[in-house]
Amino acid sequence: MSSGWLALGVLALFGGFAAAGPLESVQVVGPATNHLVIVASAAQTIALATGPDPALLVVDGSPQSEAFVLVDLRAVTGMISVARLRLHVSAAANSASPVGGTVLSSDDAEWTVATTWSARPLANGRRVGDLPRAVADTWVDIDVSRMVRAGERVTFVVRSTSGDAARYDSVAGGDAVAPRVELTIAPAMAERILAVPASADVTIDSASPTPAAGADTTLVVSSSPQRAVVLRFDLTGVTAWSSPEMRIHPVDHLAAGAAIPLGIAWISDGTWTEASTTWDHPPQFDATAVARVGVVGNDGWLIYDLTGLIAPGAVVSLELRAVGGDSRVAFDSREQGRAPQLRGRIGNSIPADRPIRAWAVGDIACPGNESVTSEACHMRATSNLVVADASFDTFLALGDLQYPAGSQADFLTGYAPSFGRVLDRTVPSPGNHEYATLAASGYLAYFGAAAHPQSAGYYSVDLGSTWHVVVLNSNCSMVSCSVGSSQEMWLRADLAASTRPCTLAIWHHPRFSSGIRVRLEPSVLPFWDDLAVDGAELVLNGHEHQYERFAPQTPMGVSDATGLREIVAGSGGRSLYVFGAPLPMSEFRTATFGALRLDLDELGYSWSFVDDNATVLDTGHGVCR
Repeated sequence: MSSGWLALGVLALFGGFAAAGPLESVQVVGPATNHLVIVASAAQTIALATGPDPALLVVDGSPQSEAFVLVDLRAVTGMISVARLRLHVSAAANSASPVGGTVLSSDDAEWTVATTWSARPLANGRRVGDLPRAVADTWVDIDVSRMVRAGERVTFVVRSTSGDAARYDSVAGGDAVAPRVELTIAPAMAERILAVPASADVTIDSASPTPAAGADTTLVVSSSPQRAVVLRFDLTGVTAWSSPEMRIHPVDHLAAGAAIPLGIAWISDGTWTEASTTWDHPPQFDATAVARVGVVGNDGWLIYDLTGLIAPGAVVSLELRAVGGDSRVAFDSREQGRAPQLRGRIGNSIPADRPIRAWAVGDIACPGNESVTSEACHMRATSNLVVADASFDTFLALGDLQYPAGSQADFLTGYAPSFGRVLDRTVPSPGNHEYATLAASGYLAYFGAAAHPQSAGYYSVDLGSTWHVVVLNSNCSMVSCSVGSSQEMWLRADLAASTRPCTLAIWHHPRFSSGIRVRLEPSVLPFWDDLAVDGAELVLNGHEHQYERFAPQTPMGVSDATGLREIVAGSGGRSLYVFGAPLPMSEFRTATFGALRLDLDELGYSWSFVDDNATVLDTGHGVCR
């Protein structure tokens, strides 16, 4: 954000959102460069009997009248740390002691000032709080930090809590008194590049089976004779990074911008050594090499984007192979002083008190050789929803991430080009298709330490300042889910140790489903029992290839306002299933490709199911208990 005083052009919109005049300059309060004031795009009163009042926002209980304020933040960039909704109390006559009213949010950001009472925006979002007593010609404020995000539009509803009318100035009163939101944009945390040099490297040569002992100063990849390079990088001390890339230094000068293709294969063998690795005795690698085109940077290094191929927290080994015809590239080894390296960006952490934007879905990726049809392989389109979300923080992967058998080869050609683009922000859980490869080895190799192989795939993480996320393995024939099992006892201990007021659990197989395959899954009942005792809020599952939302209920499916809400989002792209008869607590169902969007704040959560055309089909909110 540039220094000095800021001005932001906002278009005042009226009557079907047509421009009513020229761009208005938005006031800036104070000299701080991170303080913005956004004047409302539209504001109006909708009354039960008399219709809209363009000049004033009248909030009254008798006759009934509600006020609506739409604020457009699509031109705002950066992370909003503090937001205040401000309304100016009109100098026009107010009741002697009018109550200011209560403020709620609405999911409707498409309404116009021509909206009627019967078609008014519904206050179906969270209750924000109460305004103070309305005193003529003063401003009243309310904190809406948890309700707004940069790049979005938001609607606020002001509703009376008494028979005393409060009157606020509308957009029609001009910038000086128009409703507005004041924003404080948090400064970005320092970002830096972390580089990890290769800890082992060796060329293997089809024409020379003698071990090279890893002492060569030059590493060579070529097609004739066939040569490949094996590299190892130790990322066990790296907890999180983004934009991973491999950088190698060519022996010969290459012009900046020159493109060099390589095939890059993930090596699953962690026991290889430089001294024993030869062409005839290579380490065990995945059968599929993913083609990557490296580009020479201005500094002379050859750079390969590895997004979706590697994850931090583990020792990573890669093999570099020739691609195409008579190709050759030679580069410096670690003995030369310009060692091959993996690099990633770290920093820009999420402040603990900021709402978390999470996406969740399962049942995702076809192998890379299968074509997209109207009924299958929509993983790229659903992943685009996540990648395009500038506010996105975390992806919750709900199992069956790669079809048909969760092999490492298919992960690299199906999942990696889609949801692998957000690998660095993924919280994974395994599905049954992952176990079609022995011991889910492809899944564990692809996600590395993030899959928590040491605990059979169940673990927990904390998000923001109030949310605890439990990840469980519902492949109960492989990892027992029964009462008294290691996993179930761990779950009870983990929930007891957490002091956070909000709990979300994810695993693959749903307890409840209106699909035609599984209606009531008994194997995961111990999970539900433990979560219900703890007072958890939300369970997310996949397995059924559709989207379904349930009302809060007990582990036995009885309505309970303080019970667990289950959402099944198995709509990630592989295919779709049909529904059977709806279960009693099922509230919403659609057999549509798409993903679940969640906003997790200090006091609760809100959800939206977004189809792969970016259309919102289901919304709502819940509170933490």
